[in-house]
Amino acid sequence: NLGQGPYYQGVMVSLYGDNLHDKHPVRSPLDSAVNYMTSKFGNIAYFQKNHDVVFLYAFKDKRQRINEDDMEKLLTIYKDKRKALTCHVGISTIQSTSFMTINENLLNLKNFMKTVHEHSRVLEYDNLGVFKMFQNIDNIEELYSYVPDDILALAKDKPEYALTFSRFLNNNQNYVKTAHELFVHPKTVRYRINKIVDGLNLSLDDTDLLLSIQIGLKICEYTKLIAIENRA
Repeated sequence: NLGQGPYYQGVMVSLYGDNLHDKHPVRSPLDSAVNYMTSKFGNIAYFQKNHDVVFLYAFKDKRQRINEDDMEKLLTIYKDKRKALTCHVGISTIQSTSFMTINENLLNLKNFMKTVHEHSRVLEYDNLGVFKMFQNIDNIEELYSYVPDDILALAKDKPEYALTFSRFLNNNQNYVKTAHELFVHPKTVRYRINKIVDGLNLSLDDTDLLLSIQIGLKICEYTKLIAIENRA
């Protein structure tokens, strides 16, 4: 029933780890993904090769689309059954004409996640946003080359300051909202921002510079160089 369409979407599940081979000669660690997808979505075609499996799903209404929330359960299954494995799940954009775009989406997501994410992750192509610019990178250092040197040094040396600056810019330079988000006092946010601005000789009115910094900070957050766990 795959030809019923008219909309199509692809999902790629990729497994990484030292313990990818079962002692059983028939079973595959990808069986859990196949079982989950076929039971949840019904008529779905799939192609398995090595430690990747690609699913193709057809549906009549775009509201039936597969999203990240649908696939988080699969990560839980692998976390429970295969703790030593890393599971990456890429979800393509919806297409009504060509499967080529679906294939390109999934291959780019696979490459991007393998480069950037060390842990299990679900990523939807439509949610990549600004990171579509970086989907063809080959290594993490190439991605960090897009981060201004001063900001990269700040992220490595004082991740709590870098995270504060990132959220401050995301919140349109609102001290109170940023403080609430980071569970700190507004005076703490103001102190950190003043230290950053003075130390790096920045102007909060230079929109072009701030855009470059904001993209750089997003890269640092996305790669977990700075994270909410690092707040102080």
